[in-house]
Amino acid sequence: MLTAAEATKAILAAVNTLESEMVSLAAATGRVLAQSVKAERDQPPFDRVMMDGIAIAYAEFAEGNRSFQIQSTQAAGDPAQTLKPAHAIEIMTGASLPAGADCIIPVERITVNESGAHVEANYAASEQQFVHAAGSDHKKDTELLQPGTRISPMDIAIIASCGLANVSVSKQPRISVISTGNELIAAGEAIAAHQIRLSNGPAIVAMLEENGYADATHEHLVDEPELLRERIAQHLQHADVLILSGGVSMG
Repeated sequence: MLTAAEATKAILAAVNTLESEMVSLAAATGRVLAQSVKAERDQPPFDRVMMDGIAIAYAEFAEGNRSFQIQSTQAAGDPAQTLKPAHAIEIMTGASLPAGADCIIPVERITVNESGAHVEANYAASEQQFVHAAGSDHKKDTELLQPGTRISPMDIAIIASCGLANVSVSKQPRISVISTGNELIAAGEAIAAHQIRLSNGPAIVAMLEENGYADATHEHLVDEPELLRERIAQHLQHADVLILSGGVSMG
């Protein structure tokens, strides 16, 4: 008799690859990815500011300058500006680092008035602080998801970040579940003292649906060999997967 591991190995060896189809991101959660997902561009795609505050040239700070004229404000999503000497640009988290700037002073460490932005006297800054460098997470064309991945909500975020509105996934397998046994009576039907309720078939379908397999059907058959052979043959004409429950021993 085969062990469970041996049976699983034999089944998987006979499995065919399902065809693929394109679905929208809204319909992709729980599906199995049929394509490689690669980075659309470097991530971050630009030197990204990590704190609200001011963008300055670190060399000026290192020379002892602690007060800077405010040149302008740059929000997240704005094109990068060019920093003037002895100036600071008020900057927001997620913004592109201005050209000529290489240091972010957090808003909590500065005082702003009509004369400019003033950094705390004892504050120790460093070059490139609070700058998420372009390409430091990954480079363009890096493979982020492989075929065969079951798509999670986190994966949806990755796919969207790669600019893909639609993605190739394996088609849902058509699954037939057949349970057998003269002693089994479906819920809602009259039952005699010597009979038991049919439960395995509905439970298997429910487990399949819980795991994302929506195209699953169940049929219960009595213990008649010719009927079993006929119905199994009919199910195999349209089903990608056939699951049998019952009739696995001498009985």
